Amino acid sequence: MQTDTNTAVFGGTITTPNIETTEFNGYAAIITVAIAKLDESGTTLYAKGCTVTRTGTGQYRCNFSSTMPTLDYVVQLTSMEGTNRNDIIILFKQGTALTTRFEYHIVEQDNGTTAGAYVDKPYYISVFI
Repeated sequence: MQTDTNTAVFGGTITTPNIETTEFNGYAAIITVAIAKLDESGTTLYAKGCTVTRTGTGQYRCNFSSTMPTLDYVVQLTSMEGTNRNDIIILFKQGTALTTRFEYHIVEQDNGTTAGAYVDKPYYISVFI
């Protein structure tokens, strides 16, 4: 049984008797190992299990606080966009997955024939194993 008494986050005690660290209702558990929320300037607003470095406009590196036991982790990247509805794409950079970090970039497409441009946008990171 898991019990969390982090009043600042949850507002009280949350007890979940059907969750164990390896199973959830009899199924293998998906464990969140890192999460982060960043603003449009690349400033980290919240992070657990990682630190994020802006390596250039729209280019970032997520460093894990603890080394992953395997490269079989899953990364979820979500960018936020305002009402102008540009074609914003956030991508995991191929070949950068390590047990200690990964890289990704945010691109704004122009709906034309030229390549997209790196941009900074607010976004979220979730990493699961």
